[in-house]
Amino acid sequence: MQLHPLTHAETGDEDRRFQVFFDTIPLPVLVVDLEARVFVEVNEAAVAQYGYTRDEFLQLHFSDVSCTDEMSAVLAELTARPPQPPVYRSGQHRRKNGDIIPVEIAAATHPLAERGLVIITARDIRERQRTEDQLLCLATAVRVSGDGIIVIDLAGKIHDVNEAALILLGRRSQDGLVGRSAVELLLAEDQPRALASAWDTVAGEQIGNQEYELVLATGERRWVELNTTVLHNEREQAVGFVIVIRDVTKRRQTEAQLHYHLVIEKAVADVSRMFTTSRAPDLQHVLQLLGQAVGANRAYIFRLRDDGRTLDITHEWCDESTTPAITHLQRVDSSFVQEVMTLLRRGESFVVADVNALPDELRALQCLLLMQGVRALLNVPMCNSDGTLLGFIGFDDTQRNRTWVEDDIRLLRVAGEMIVNAWARKQTEEALRRSEERFALVLRGTNDGLWDRDLMTNETFLSPRYKEQLGYEEHELANSFASFESMLHPDDHDQVMAAVQEHLLHRTPFHTEFRLRTKDGEYRWFESHGQGLWNDVGQPIRMAGSLRDVSVRRQAEITKIEQTRDALFHAEVGATLVRRESLPAMLQSCAAAVVRHLDAAFARIWTLNTEENVLELQASAGLYTHLNGAHARVPVGQFKIGLIAQECKPHLTNAVVGDSRVSDQEWAKREGMVAFAGYPLMVEDQVLGVMAMFTQHPLSENILKTLASTSDMIAVGIRRQQIEAELRTMNENLECQVKERTAELAQTNVSLSAHVNELTAVNHELESLSYTIAHDLRAPIRHIGGFVDLLAKKLSDVDDKGRHYVAVIADSAKRMGVQIDDLLTFLWTGRKQMQQTRVALGQLIQDVTQECARNAHGRDIIWDIGSFPEVQGDPAMLRVVLTHLIDNAVKYTRSRTPAQITIGCSALTGHEVAWFVRDNGIGFDMQYAHKLFGVFHRLHHTEEFEGTGIGLALVHRIIQRHGGRIWVESTVNHGATFHIALPLSTKKGN
Repeated sequence: MQLHPLTHAETGDEDRRFQVFFDTIPLPVLVVDLEARVFVEVNEAAVAQYGYTRDEFLQLHFSDVSCTDEMSAVLAELTARPPQPPVYRSGQHRRKNGDIIPVEIAAATHPLAERGLVIITARDIRERQRTEDQLLCLATAVRVSGDGIIVIDLAGKIHDVNEAALILLGRRSQDGLVGRSAVELLLAEDQPRALASAWDTVAGEQIGNQEYELVLATGERRWVELNTTVLHNEREQAVGFVIVIRDVTKRRQTEAQLHYHLVIEKAVADVSRMFTTSRAPDLQHVLQLLGQAVGANRAYIFRLRDDGRTLDITHEWCDESTTPAITHLQRVDSSFVQEVMTLLRRGESFVVADVNALPDELRALQCLLLMQGVRALLNVPMCNSDGTLLGFIGFDDTQRNRTWVEDDIRLLRVAGEMIVNAWARKQTEEALRRSEERFALVLRGTNDGLWDRDLMTNETFLSPRYKEQLGYEEHELANSFASFESMLHPDDHDQVMAAVQEHLLHRTPFHTEFRLRTKDGEYRWFESHGQGLWNDVGQPIRMAGSLRDVSVRRQAEITKIEQTRDALFHAEVGATLVRRESLPAMLQSCAAAVVRHLDAAFARIWTLNTEENVLELQASAGLYTHLNGAHARVPVGQFKIGLIAQECKPHLTNAVVGDSRVSDQEWAKREGMVAFAGYPLMVEDQVLGVMAMFTQHPLSENILKTLASTSDMIAVGIRRQQIEAELRTMNENLECQVKERTAELAQTNVSLSAHVNELTAVNHELESLSYTIAHDLRAPIRHIGGFVDLLAKKLSDVDDKGRHYVAVIADSAKRMGVQIDDLLTFLWTGRKQMQQTRVALGQLIQDVTQECARNAHGRDIIWDIGSFPEVQGDPAMLRVVLTHLIDNAVKYTRSRTPAQITIGCSALTGHEVAWFVRDNGIGFDMQYAHKLFGVFHRLHHTEEFEGTGIGLALVHRIIQRHGGRIWVESTVNHGATFHIALPLSTKKGN
């Protein structure tokens, strides 16, 4: 290079050295003419940077390279001051290819040339600007990033920390952080791993994100995720690290919770598998699984004893660091922890995170737990299906206080429910075993047959005893419902099936009786009880029950029914025969009773007209009620009726069709007549008539006996009617005589005194006459009874029928004797002289009531007795009045429960006292009240209520003799009230 003009003459070696130095300078160097601003020399670096050749450069003006006019400022400054320090400027230059590059220039005057030359170095600062831009962006990113960013050098010292990192580290500023070793933020055990990872990153290994636990200045622990990037300079040299730090505490907690949840779920599954695969799971192992799953030191089960008060720890698991407590916690009184038990009985858990924080009311429990080394515990109730507490299951933590989470509680609840179910299953299996044993014993020991039918498959089980009752061996009768149906009586089939359907549809009790055909072909009566089984939707799926042979009982019931029927029949006929009715009416009632009680198609009664020797039809009931026709008058000896009267013996048949004495066979077939029974009505070998009946079913031996005895009763009734008719004729004659005598006396007595004396005499004579008549009637009755007894002793070999006749005669004589006795009593009260005195009516009522109450022992009677004044009267006669009235009240309330009898004083005036006897009995129709006080008048049948019809007539006479009044009020089925009014001063002799 030739530089001119030089300041020194000698250019020699120094010029060559400068030229060498100029060419080897790595920075582009440009020599510019200060005045002309043209290039006079460039080095190789400039050629390389701008793309021009050296020759091309020497042809260029400085402005051809510079895009800005920084040269003017440089030249102005260089010319204005001595050429000492270089002038620095930044600008933009253009390369030959047109690219614009940023440059940093340094200009100085040429040290070896004249002042007209300037040496300019032009550094391409594109790379530095890129680095600076990157650093600026990095610094901006560090400041505004949401992630925490820490910049450290290779020595690990912290150079910069952004705001997000400060917040994450729990700091308010960088004070105390910058210049501090970054690894000190980590736990001591994590620091070696962090340093190793950093150098591995410098070595180019892909380490990825790493997680560490930090301890903040507040003592709080926080998990962070670190992402480390190596920071290089422009020469690709590692100069530090940029660490991106993110808070992953919540994620770690969520992952931990999820992991814990999975552990709990696995424990639940394992425990469930143990309970489902084993009939008797090892509860000790179950507690171990539970305790290890939640990290408890002890798991246990407490169970309440049957007294509901005492607790026992039945099972316990402990880890190696915990002392078992099972031997110390037996027979614990639950009242010791009453508050806890109350909580558990409500189905709530007892949760304690810190035993030391228990309230004062649980101080005793706190002491016990601290003695056992317990720091925290969790107890969950175990209840059966109805909510009754059976015990509880629990965890103890002996190492630390802890917060029990919902998963812990859920795990214990699931385990507790499985344990309770296992207990229940064990009890059920035990009960089932006992039930099966009992069922086997029942099968072997019961006298009943058992059956079981699956309604879905129709599969049926019949026990050996079931088949044995039907006469079959075990293998001889198939276990099928068809076997039962084939043996069922056709008449019973519909009602049995209906009873089954009614039970299955409406769940009504199933109890029915039916007939089954036994092996020998006989039908026997059986009763069956059963019970259905329904599924969850109410569909019947099964039915089982028992079968018992009740043939003997059924026969006994039939016999009892027949006996009851006979008793009612005899009672009705007997009551009919003693009623004061005409003979046709009496016989019609008897015929109707035969039809009603003995199920006759129709029944008829004829009486014998001895003058014409003809049987006259008096009564007809049933299908035929007319009294005219071919059989209205039957000559003795003709037709079957006349033959019965002629032969004096009954005609009986259960085969009407084909009976030679039944003349109209077509009628018998048409009407379905099956049986006939005809009996002569006889008293002392004297035929009084004939009773006959037709039925549409066979007559049993019992019915024939009943008919025989009834015919005797009817015969006696006919005879009584005849006697009464004769007596009535006699009485009519006597009455005529009395009238004639009275008329004669009336004409004879002129004065009132004489007339009264004559009437009194006549009354006395009438009473004597009635007494004589009564005694005249009583004497023959006594003779009848006596001779009947003698006859019974003499006729020792007589048949049953003869003995029956004798019994009927004796009974009739006895009843007639009672009636005559009552009549004599009635007459006695009429002529007895009254003994009047002051009578304490209240005390007398109390005495009579107590006596009647004793006679009604066992009855539920409510007595309501008022207070009464004293009255004037005959105590004995008034006692008779009270006895009859109160006894009637007791008798006619027999069907009431409770019976209620009220005796009270209704009115008290200056001259009389009125009192009453009221009951809630059956009452009567008031249209018949006028008959009530007549002799032998009764408003109810004898078979319903005993009595002769004299009592009220006697009461009426006594009250009249006292100068009082008696009247009655009644409504049917609503009781009766008898009112009595007595004068306070009774006249003697009334």
